[in-house]
Amino acid sequence: MVRTILQYPALSSAFTMMPAGKRRIDMIVLHATAGSKAGDLFTLMGRDRTHLVSVHYYVSKLGEIYQLVQDKDTAWHAGVSYWEGENDCNRFSLGIELENLNNGVDKYTQAQQDALLWLCQTKIQQYNIPRSRLVRHLEIAPHRKTDPRGFPWDSFKNAAYQGIPDVPPPPPPPPPSPDVQLRDALLDWSYRQVRHVYHPDWAMHQYAIRERIGPPLSPPFGFRANGQTWVAELYGVDAICSSTNDWQTILKLSEITDDGLKTAFRTAAWAEYGVQYHPDWAQHQFVEQKQLGLPLSENVRLTLPDGRAFGTQIFSLDTMYSPDGMWETVDLLSTLANTETNTSPDPALRDALANQAYQRVGTSYHPDWAMHQYAQGNGLGSALTDQAVLNVGTHEYVAMPFGRAVIYSPFGDWGIVHRLDELFEAMVSAFGTGHA
Repeated sequence: MVRTILQYPALSSAFTMMPAGKRRIDMIVLHATAGSKAGDLFTLMGRDRTHLVSVHYYVSKLGEIYQLVQDKDTAWHAGVSYWEGENDCNRFSLGIELENLNNGVDKYTQAQQDALLWLCQTKIQQYNIPRSRLVRHLEIAPHRKTDPRGFPWDSFKNAAYQGIPDVPPPPPPPPPSPDVQLRDALLDWSYRQVRHVYHPDWAMHQYAIRERIGPPLSPPFGFRANGQTWVAELYGVDAICSSTNDWQTILKLSEITDDGLKTAFRTAAWAEYGVQYHPDWAQHQFVEQKQLGLPLSENVRLTLPDGRAFGTQIFSLDTMYSPDGMWETVDLLSTLANTETNTSPDPALRDALANQAYQRVGTSYHPDWAMHQYAQGNGLGSALTDQAVLNVGTHEYVAMPFGRAVIYSPFGDWGIVHRLDELFEAMVSAFGTGHA
């Protein structure tokens, strides 16, 4: 039986175009959308600019098969993933989404399963896909994904290969080096801290790595300026955006020269943290001049035990303060510490400001901790979250993101502190120098 495949092309900004014959295809990944047809197709076409995903095929509950991305091109469906010694499974897989709520209760219809079976058998034979490489999303991203939940997997997989001689899987590639595994784990973790997913083939994520603009502060969001819709992401050092009319051009907030766009972008970026931007305030003008990054808190009052009071505001790259009532007098936490001699002209104020910044993420400032010393000594800015333990292969690490970089230590070797961006060189070489 031959079925009709309905062509429903995704926007070119939602997948990676590849020359014909240049992409290896030896895996099929099955997904469930956690939605219904109208919303699913809108998102999978790349029209939801705050959640850029795409897929090669979509199978509705009625058994309709839609093709959104051509097989030769790389769809963005797997995210951070790993299978049989390889990561970034988007590179060599076909992604198939099933219309389903993915709650374990919503049923996969018989018409849907029949259409999916035909599609999988067709692609298995077309590309000689081994049995071990017809997989579910939950298998290649086990700590992040559960789809397709409730799907009759064992019986379906047996049916997909019935009458088809299995081919041996390709020889496994050498496993990624420990540094690559660590790098990918830290990137994945840093994006998950802000309810986002790291996509190695997204232009914005490549740009953030190439330009060294620090860890992410937010998932993507949209704003309007100059009659256009823009999509933005916030990072510790800077914010970046792209117009939906020109997805390949990425702009840094600090380098935008158009006053209307810059003000709209900064206002939207600050609003993501619940902070109102006032371009006529001396303190906010100071922020722009000194490039302190993005606000992590509102302006709050800090009173020291000796009775002195200050207005303070935490930014991703520093903490700004003014003596109470003297709003034109603005200074920074970083000026209160001599990192070489560990001295300060005002140690009480320095420690109070530092502790305030760490308390924002649920911890305290410990001047004798190696990570805190490293962050202060290297001007990494404010802590973005508390530290966490990561298991990478057979090793454990403690990681903590600051405005300029994620830092990490082998568990137990607290005196050894490294930066995630030290592991970026090979990635930057692979990305090239363009914005796309």
